[in-house]
Amino acid sequence: MLQRLKEYIDFKGIKISGFEKSIGMSNASLVKPMRSGGSIGADKLEIIFKVYPDLNPTWLLTGEGEMLNKEKKNYPESGGVSILEEPTAIYEKKVATLEKTVDELNRIIREKEDQLREKDTQISRLILLLEK
Repeated sequence: MLQRLKEYIDFKGIKISGFEKSIGMSNASLVKPMRSGGSIGADKLEIIFKVYPDLNPTWLLTGEGEMLNKEKKNYPESGGVSILEEPTAIYEKKVATLEKTVDELNRIIREKEDQLREKDTQISRLILLLEK
């Protein structure tokens, strides 16, 4: 089963560490059982199927059928994103939104810094006037 999970992870173009993080597993917690022929718990499988609803549970557990679910569904927990949309595309959209927010916040910070410098200059001039 873990070999099929690795196949799915590779298919998605996700690093194992990123996959582990996405399902709340600690770093290398999948690598160790993969190397030793171990297994993972049912609780982790449940999370995997929630986070990656396009993964066919029958295929993962038994090797039968297709790797991906064929039907197109929208899942509320995925924000209405189709299971056919790649996770990387979803993250790229989120990253782009966050980058825009960071750019806007940096612009506001620069603006506030300019205002502070202007106020500093005004205070320095007032101090000079008062000292005369």
